[in-house]
Amino acid sequence: MLEYKEMTVTIGIEIVCFGAASRYLGMLSAALGNYSKAVEHFEHALEMNAANASRPWLAHTQAEYANLLMKSGSKKAIKRAMSISEQAWSTATELEMVRLQKRLRPTLH
Repeated sequence: MLEYKEMTVTIGIEIVCFGAASRYLGMLSAALGNYSKAVEHFEHALEMNAANASRPWLAHTQAEYANLLMKSGSKKAIKRAMSISEQAWSTATELEMVRLQKRLRPTLH
């Protein structure tokens, strides 16, 4: 999947977009236990989704990334996780993304 890192995941000719492919690479790297690669991919996905003004997928990326950072245990990572979780929560609330809000609750409390 690395060759698709700079792309977004779409179905049809831009009918449905699922955000930056690097988000999925981050999720895969996290599942395989490669923390540093996951961080790299999530950071890239944050940049790409922000640049594309893809707010829903930026919020999903923030939630996935925050989950990874919370697991690291370091104070710095947890502080960053809280910050990006709050950003994701704000977007999810504004866009009425109820399922994402539900996923974020444990991270915020």
